[in-house]
Amino acid sequence: MVCADCRPEGSVRLRPGITVYLSGLARSRFTELPEPDPSYSAEAMGVARRFVEYHLDRRLASLAVLEG
Repeated sequence: MVCADCRPEGSVRLRPGITVYLSGLARSRFTELPEPDPSYSAEAMGVARRFVEYHLDRRLASLAVLEG
């Protein structure tokens, strides 16, 4: 994450609270995940998908099928 002045053009701008939500999920054990928060879930999924696709340098076709 970088500040608004340093972020590259075209990068994702996260709304307040999403990093706290994602951090909580990352710290949780898989068997003890908190209930999903509908106000953050879709955005969190999008952030995670873009992160993985960026680092793999490819689209996740199977995920696109699941989304619709």
